[in-house]
Amino acid sequence: MLQWGVSMKHSLPYWLWRLPCFLIAGLLCFSVQQFSSANQVQTANGEEELSAEESAPLAPPRRRSLFVIPSDDAVSTAQHYNQAWQKWFVATCDEILRQTSPDDVWLSEVTQYVTNWANIYSGVKSDGSRRVNLRDEGARLLEAGCGNELFLVLYASALNGAMQYRAAADVLPDLEALGKSGKWPGFVLYLGWWERWRSGRQLGADHRRQAAEALDQALEHLARAAADPYFKNGRQRFYMHYYLRSSRFQVEADLERHRRIVKIMQEQSVTDEWILHIARGVLFAKEGWASRGTGYAYTVTPEGWQGYHQNIGNAAEQFEQAHALRPDFPEAATEMIRIKWGDNFTRTGTVYWFNQAVAAQMDYAQSYNWLLWGLRPRWGGSHEAMYELGLAALHSGRFDTHVPSVYLDVLESIYKEQRFEGHELFLHPDVLAKVRQLAEGYRNQPRVTGDLRQRVLTHLVCVAALNGEWETVYDAWNALGGDLHTDAYTVFRLRPPVLARAIVSNLDLPPDSALLAGQVFLHYQLTNAIPLLEQQLAEASDDPVRTAALRDRLETIKIRNAFSSGEWFTFLPQPGLPGWEVHSGEWRVADDGALVVPTQRKMLEIFARSDLDANFEMTGRTKALYRSGIVLMNFDTQDRVRLVIDGNDKTSTLVYGQDYVRRQLGMTRDNTFTFSIWNGHAHVTVNNHTVFSNVPVIKDPEAAGQAYSIGFFDHGKWQQGELTDFRDVRLRALAVAPDWYQPLEPDATDDSQ
Repeated sequence: MLQWGVSMKHSLPYWLWRLPCFLIAGLLCFSVQQFSSANQVQTANGEEELSAEESAPLAPPRRRSLFVIPSDDAVSTAQHYNQAWQKWFVATCDEILRQTSPDDVWLSEVTQYVTNWANIYSGVKSDGSRRVNLRDEGARLLEAGCGNELFLVLYASALNGAMQYRAAADVLPDLEALGKSGKWPGFVLYLGWWERWRSGRQLGADHRRQAAEALDQALEHLARAAADPYFKNGRQRFYMHYYLRSSRFQVEADLERHRRIVKIMQEQSVTDEWILHIARGVLFAKEGWASRGTGYAYTVTPEGWQGYHQNIGNAAEQFEQAHALRPDFPEAATEMIRIKWGDNFTRTGTVYWFNQAVAAQMDYAQSYNWLLWGLRPRWGGSHEAMYELGLAALHSGRFDTHVPSVYLDVLESIYKEQRFEGHELFLHPDVLAKVRQLAEGYRNQPRVTGDLRQRVLTHLVCVAALNGEWETVYDAWNALGGDLHTDAYTVFRLRPPVLARAIVSNLDLPPDSALLAGQVFLHYQLTNAIPLLEQQLAEASDDPVRTAALRDRLETIKIRNAFSSGEWFTFLPQPGLPGWEVHSGEWRVADDGALVVPTQRKMLEIFARSDLDANFEMTGRTKALYRSGIVLMNFDTQDRVRLVIDGNDKTSTLVYGQDYVRRQLGMTRDNTFTFSIWNGHAHVTVNNHTVFSNVPVIKDPEAAGQAYSIGFFDHGKWQQGELTDFRDVRLRALAVAPDWYQPLEPDATDDSQ
């Protein structure tokens, strides 16, 4: 069993401070083991708990794992489900087309388009070039005069998937007239209104009301579709494919909407019983959380707790009945995992329901996600239990699925639980061996997506680098072609340019090594890198994946070169975001060249991949409903500076480290700004008024000269889907001290004028 501990390199004061904590933890562990010494004990709700040998997360390794993940070839997987869904979708659409459009001259071509669409969106045959071909074929049919309503809905879906939201909205047929005609079933009407909502929510405030109405219509037709014959006789899971994805939009598909959905279902005497139990369970669970609230436990009122427990109990009853009807479906058991959070190791706790879910489909992703969350210490689990789940997933050996990679999910979750403090977790030799095992297992699996293989190899690069295994780093880097998985290396706080320099240094490679050219040239030979990459780009014209990677590297170098020139240049990405790294959010380039993102109730960030000196001047304009601005980040030291422009509260804030300064302003939701930094000091103007001047935002003078990443952020509060945009942004490097800069005496701060 992997031991979670701190490095022995800590100093004596650290251990003197920690010693009482360890003594207390030891006494608590001893008490837990004494309490669990009997083979069976009763929990507070009267359920039998697993024996200490079976359940205690601090006990020695068990003879068998708590997590029973089937690994034989006969067990159901996502691939089996996707193939079945694809066949069902094509057959259902074929039946609908023959009933509604028997004389349509486009019938054969629309049928082929449906097949191609289903192949891609089921994952049976899916890659970037096929998606492009799907859009091109849709454009050809549309231009040739095809007006079949089902085709238009699916073509709009392809356009929405490519973030061509305006085009998708224009392509969709008149859905109100379609519903009144009575010839199209609720299933097709749901698809149409859903695509109307997808495009409308991305088109800004002017379309917000229409988007909300589209969502209402989509959910109403989805509720009525629960009675469609297309979802009977073992095909209920295909309905849940749409229902559960719709119910996940917990802000927009709110409680009142779910009440209406279930009311419609209950009024239909032919609604499938299994579907109705799941829908009722989801509604009860939402009612429970509405009663409780989302605050900390101590903020919940007695009435809130009463409503929560009553509704959660009702939800559990509905999901249990659904599971009894179809134990071969994983959805009900998976919903029970979330219902049972905090009750992990009893006979009917989260682990029990997880085992039921994976027995139905061994790689049902949501069951792993929710169990991993429920095993966190805050829910009565432990890091040891989380790690055992990762081992069980890895030991399944099913490298034709995502299951073994759950081991990486576990490592990342534990690391986040530890608040990214140190890399001790990844320095254990068992971890490096397991990540090697993962990489080897996924090496030659044709069914595995390129994204998963890229993520696994990036973890191997990072873990091997932390352990000083540079030959392994070099081999994995070459296997990736230097194209590391963004989400993976971000977890480790390691940047590809830093890793590239370390590889060259530790293996005594020449700085112009061809295998590392894309990253190493970025820091050693910028001028020579551009023609090299342009030549490779021309040779890769038939390979969309390689083309995208090369464009990304080329744009990264061009930004660095432009910055080094000291001249003003446009600091906004091109369509496709080459040279930029999205950390969160659906960032895209609008038709007019602005950088836009639909706001969410969380921090959304995008960074230029080029590392730039923290002596610069930036000008631009941002339009947002709430908070937006500029972020400066040193990924090596974790230093971060954020300029926040809040058009709602009419304030501007500089956030640096644990400090911040704020000013009230006369602002709108469309504001111009300048943001400059010299020698660690910041100067800000908003709408041509100086807001901050000479604020020491980077404390360490040496750190001020290090490489930083510059990016944009948005943080919504109320209305999700409202577009935030950045436009007319220009950047230049500063070579001499600006007029506003004044060196400060120690501890002196003058942050305003």
